[in-house]
Amino acid sequence: MRSFALATRDGNDYRLVFATGHRRGLEVMKRAMWAVDPVEGTRYTARTVSGQDVLFQPEVDTRALLAELRDAFGIEWFTVDQATDVALFRTPYLSDAHLKRMTLVPAERAETLEVERPPGRRAGTFTDDVRMRFCR
Repeated sequence: MRSFALATRDGNDYRLVFATGHRRGLEVMKRAMWAVDPVEGTRYTARTVSGQDVLFQPEVDTRALLAELRDAFGIEWFTVDQATDVALFRTPYLSDAHLKRMTLVPAERAETLEVERPPGRRAGTFTDDVRMRFCR
């Protein structure tokens, strides 16, 4: 289940709630939410269009996703599939756009995440045969 806040120009606030038992439906809905709100994926505020292009887009802050992964797994080994499930079911983040490149790669670089890859795999790749755990 996911919710999405809508704030209208007239000052009203609404909340859309999406609930499903289908994994793909949740993935599609979360992708739509992030298309509307590319910073947090949780809200839309109606604004007057200024006609000016936005020069810089704010970055998505995935520290909460990293904290949720750490909470879910502690220092136990886990797989990309398990991390994907946490991202999908326990957070507003997208498992493809936010999990690997924006969360796992920086955590590995910062040496807060230990990653075991098969021989020949390069650092920064998170395929199905990779396992990882958080450093103490």
